[in-house]
Amino acid sequence: MPFQDDFTAIVLEEHNLICTAWLHSVNSAYFREAMLSAYQCIKDQNLKLWLIDSSMHNPIAQDQKWQVEELGQLLQSTSLKKVALVHNDDLLIELVGEIMIEKAIHAYGPRFELQACCTVHDALEFLLPGYDSNLLSYQLKSTASQLK
Repeated sequence: MPFQDDFTAIVLEEHNLICTAWLHSVNSAYFREAMLSAYQCIKDQNLKLWLIDSSMHNPIAQDQKWQVEELGQLLQSTSLKKVALVHNDDLLIELVGEIMIEKAIHAYGPRFELQACCTVHDALEFLLPGYDSNLLSYQLKSTASQLK
């Protein structure tokens, strides 16, 4: 993806997993473009799991609304089964994440599982129970460093 300085997306095909991570805060247009790029990757590769690491970027209210309403609608037509949203350790951000999840479930039903997580490790355990999340985390870091 053409976002390497601001946003990374790594696909672990053997796990049907895409991991996206913000490297810092970005503006709304950029946020939405990157999320749509991730959606296209999910759709094209029939991925089932998405780890969204937002610990370095807290989307503004309008982007959160767009994420639930617009992106959520697009994701209904994909093979996605589970989404884990990693947030920073700010209690308010954690609460907002939970509200976003509740709104998505209310709008679209339990089409796929959504969970807010405090760490990438927790997210990997939710997405791939039974797998060594430390090994998966190492795979992601190793792949990310190869992209640089």
